[in-house]
Amino acid sequence: MSDDLSAAVQALVDMRLEMLKSKNFAEADKIRDDLAAKGIQLKDGKDKETGERVTTWEVKR
Repeated sequence: MSDDLSAAVQALVDMRLEMLKSKNFAEADKIRDDLAAKGIQLKDGKDKETGERVTTWEVKR
C-alpha cells in the first residue's frame, strides 16, 4: 500500500474520531461506510492507558 493512500485513510480516520468526539454520529458513520465501500475496515477500541477512543484500520482481503 502506498504512503499516500495510508496518509489519506489515516486523515479520514482522524476526521471520524473528531466527529465522534463532537457527537456527530451521522457524519462519523458516513466516513466509516465510505471507507468500508472502498475495502477499508475500521476497528474501534480504547487506549488502555488513557481510555481515549482509538481506531485502527486494515484493507479487507
